[in-house]
Amino acid sequence: MTINLENRTPHELKNLLDQVKVSDLPFDEKKRFIEQIQALLTGAQTIRQSQILRDIDEGQGDMNDIGGE
Repeated sequence: MTINLENRTPHELKNLLDQVKVSDLPFDEKKRFIEQIQALLTGAQTIRQSQILRDIDEGQGDMNDIGGE
């Protein structure tokens, strides 16, 4: 069985993960899909966190301007 994981939003991946967890797939397949989906979700979270940190860092200049520094 193959599942297309490309171009899925984190929300779609979480839903798919839930579906795979309760599916009747053989244990090895289920484990493989769960690991693949979790890796994609972790990667998406890491990218989001990096973007947030970058936004915070870029906003520091603006905050310093407010304080008169």
